[in-house]
Amino acid sequence: MPSPSALKFRDAMERASTLARLSTDKRLRPLSREHSRFFLHAALAASVAAWEAYSEGLVADFYREIFDVATGFARLHAIAKARAEKSRTKFNTPNSEQTRELLLDCTGYDPINEWTWPARNMTGPLVRERLNEIVRVRHSFAHGLAMPSFSWNVTPGGSARLDRAGLNMIEAFFKNIVTCTDTGMSNYIRTNFNPHLNW
Repeated sequence: MPSPSALKFRDAMERASTLARLSTDKRLRPLSREHSRFFLHAALAASVAAWEAYSEGLVADFYREIFDVATGFARLHAIAKARAEKSRTKFNTPNSEQTRELLLDCTGYDPINEWTWPARNMTGPLVRERLNEIVRVRHSFAHGLAMPSFSWNVTPGGSARLDRAGLNMIEAFFKNIVTCTDTGMSNYIRTNFNPHLNW
């Protein structure tokens, strides 16, 4: 069973998918290239926001699952949880480095070995690079900058663009990385804190 944050992520990604579908919805024709781009950019922003919210939420899930008043460490738990909450509020760039740092600093769990995508033959370094690329593309249009070019968002003519194929890849990418992270965190909690974890 997925974590509570993973369930919320699924709902958020469904909303992002709806935005992506609107970019090519024939019922909205004639849809200008600018309007289509608006839906695509909104879908990407929603996807990255879903990943960010998942990462932050997973920290809160961790503290809910490890709390055990019987251990006598309730005060220590409260101190650590308060520090984690402070870190969560400062978290705003969900690239691979900062997401890893958030999870490691707040929970002790290091997701780096889980971040792979076997279905796409992507090893850990490639997954981290792709995550950083996606965040950089989102950052570019969020701040009015030129969109950077990567293998997955460039036309045959060499121009950077966002299209449905790119958004489909991004959706699959985030679903994969959330599943990997969720599994890793679940195993980490079961092994170190709560063998009766229910997700």
